[in-house]
Amino acid sequence: LHRIKPAMVKPVWWSNSKQLLDFFVETEAWELALIVAVRLADEGQGPTPEQFATIHFQIASQKLDTNRQGEALQHLQATVKYLQLVPFEKRDMTMYLQVLELLASEYNSQGQNALALEAYQEILKCSPIEKHASLFCRMAHIHLVSQQLDLALEQLEAAASSLDFAEPSIRLELLQTKGDVYCRLGRME
Repeated sequence: LHRIKPAMVKPVWWSNSKQLLDFFVETEAWELALIVAVRLADEGQGPTPEQFATIHFQIASQKLDTNRQGEALQHLQATVKYLQLVPFEKRDMTMYLQVLELLASEYNSQGQNALALEAYQEILKCSPIEKHASLFCRMAHIHLVSQQLDLALEQLEAAASSLDFAEPSIRLELLQTKGDVYCRLGRME
């Protein structure tokens, strides 16, 4: 597909239609599905934001599988953009949270800490309280790596306030991270 797509001319049988889009989706030819979806949208017959989000998410997954993180990141950002067009109460929250997790992870691995923190903040707004302690620990770790120890402690205190709902492994992570921050601050006691 990567070799064919740039050289592809519009064949006689090609017509931008819902049926062609459905065919590409069924065959998991996601990049071709995106081309048709964009052309249909240009003609005013475009798919729904949910369909665009699904297509972008599937392309991002393929890019991640082939270690093409830069391209995956662009498609993850597009997925979030389209999901945010859907009213909150109708949004597929499982997909939304999964995409935000991947987005935060990619930002973090690329050293884009501010964007990773924004993604985690968005996850906090939408996730169940049982997940909050873990999310606060992840944000604390980002601050810790960035040498923002006071901000790391703030996140750890927020995590501690959510511990009633957390799993034991999260409690351990919190204590280990907190110990690391105190050690770096020279507060050995």
